[in-house]
Amino acid sequence: MNRIEFTLIVGFLILLLAAPASAQALASLDIIIVDRRSDSIDRGEVRILNPDGNVLERRSIPNGNSTHFANLAAGEKTIEIESPGFELFVRRIFLKTGSNKFKAALEIQKIEANVEIELPEIDRRLRALSGILSREEIDSLPDDPREIKKELKRRFGNDISIRIDGFAGGQIPPKNLIRSIQVNSSSFDAEFHALGSANVNVNTKASIPGMLGMVTVKYGNSALNARNALAREKLPKEDIDFTGFLTGPIAKGASFLASYNKSSRSQKHNILARTELAPESLSGVSKTNNRNFSGTFSRDIGEGHTIRVSYQSSASKITNAGVGGLR
Repeated sequence: MNRIEFTLIVGFLILLLAAPASAQALASLDIIIVDRRSDSIDRGEVRILNPDGNVLERRSIPNGNSTHFANLAAGEKTIEIESPGFELFVRRIFLKTGSNKFKAALEIQKIEANVEIELPEIDRRLRALSGILSREEIDSLPDDPREIKKELKRRFGNDISIRIDGFAGGQIPPKNLIRSIQVNSSSFDAEFHALGSANVNVNTKASIPGMLGMVTVKYGNSALNARNALAREKLPKEDIDFTGFLTGPIAKGASFLASYNKSSRSQKHNILARTELAPESLSGVSKTNNRNFSGTFSRDIGEGHTIRVSYQSSASKITNAGVGGLR
């Protein structure tokens, strides 16, 4: 046997031995693609990558949910699955020689969105817990302070607690002296002691361009009243109510406000008293007098801040309160 024949025989034997080894190193892969509910997915692309990140094979996901890859080298591979509406699926696997099966469950793609909701102006002012009346709403209030109080009660409830510059018991100023009106219906806050009612704080201005005042006198009597059917005569009754205020500047950024209110109510009563000798008819007049005075000094001490000193005096006198009879 010469050298050439020997070389050919050795080469042939090497080929015979290498062919089975090469066949054993090949692998196939079947990938089943579903979502988290195990429903099939029929759109997208499947990619097989080597450990270096290079794409070896790519397939479109067929109508069925199974994708087949053949003649793949055994070893470590990376699977990438991309489908519309789902998150990118990436998984590192190891292919053994021969047939391999893998099931991929794709996650639904997360949707990120920013939604900005802006309430209309009227909704922002009428929120349940708190709000500030706009300048237009304040200008639409009545001129009479007593009518302003009625309007506030109509809007926010008859049991509201009204404070003037943070203090209860004060008289509501005229409309053009009101800087702002704040409403807080959250009566459970620590700063409020009365539960179940709204708190209305009226803030007044300190800078006033000129002197301003108002006087109101109300008078009423029983001249046009009808006689009580059970009474022998019509009993006189008289009501007098006086209200006035004066405000104006003292210096730049400083002002004063003085208000006075006096009311008088009188009512005559007839009393039929039975004594030991004979019935006796008596008469009496019950009177109620109320007086209220308040004074305030205001001084601006910066943008949006005001210092105030207030004084208030009230008096009430009732005479013949126990006198009764037909009215």
